[in-house]
Amino acid sequence: MQRTAMTDKMSSFVFALPNNTDYTGLLSGQYLQVCATIKGAKHTRYFSPVSKPDDFGKVEVVIRYETSGVMSHFFKSLTKGDQLSFRGPCGGFEYFPSTLQSLILIASGGGITPGLQLIRSIHSNPEDTTNITLVYYSESYDDILYRKELDDIAAKDKRLSVHHTLGEVPENWDGDEGFITTEMLEKSIDTCIPGGKQKIVICGSPSMSISSLYSLKTLGVPSDKLFIYGQFGSEQIRAVYGPNAKLSCHRSDNVF
Repeated sequence: MQRTAMTDKMSSFVFALPNNTDYTGLLSGQYLQVCATIKGAKHTRYFSPVSKPDDFGKVEVVIRYETSGVMSHFFKSLTKGDQLSFRGPCGGFEYFPSTLQSLILIASGGGITPGLQLIRSIHSNPEDTTNITLVYYSESYDDILYRKELDDIAAKDKRLSVHHTLGEVPENWDGDEGFITTEMLEKSIDTCIPGGKQKIVICGSPSMSISSLYSLKTLGVPSDKLFIYGQFGSEQIRAVYGPNAKLSCHRSDNVF
């Protein structure tokens, strides 16, 4: 196990799989279930790995430390040689190469994790024709997770466009400032792309998700283009678009 501090509240954990030839077998965008026994009780949590599904011999997850979180304290206590049990795949968004013309990722804070896995997977496959746009809100410059990697990929891969916005901006900042707005999304989304060829994936705080949904509705984006990570995603979409809103397929190829 290798631990790397990302911010004062988040760390990356890289776990070795039993064999160097093993891989998770997930589709890009899916969850892993982490199982741990803590003081005799079994606990499970679901994480979006940031490592690619075909990364042999390892899996990488990002953990946000919560003050009173049982699993947070458990991860903080891990040392080299400790083992965890993983299960999967466990739902989430299922991405298949070249099935979309446009994939829009709207994220805040640690919500970048499923988006990063998708970006890494598409970037590693030069035959994949999907274009990705990331709109990413962070509280401050130091809170941008994987900033250098994201910006480096965007600089050399024309399929990726990254738009940062910060709550607190440093001097000489040339990105956006403040929460994700309707105007920011309008600049990033081509609403003329047919529904089956565009997906908008949201992952972040409930307030960010709801705010983004209202913006997307204002821009005329139909509900069946939207996928929200988390157990309340469908409820959030219906809260904004109405109880009879048509929901998106969880697969990028729209096969139910």
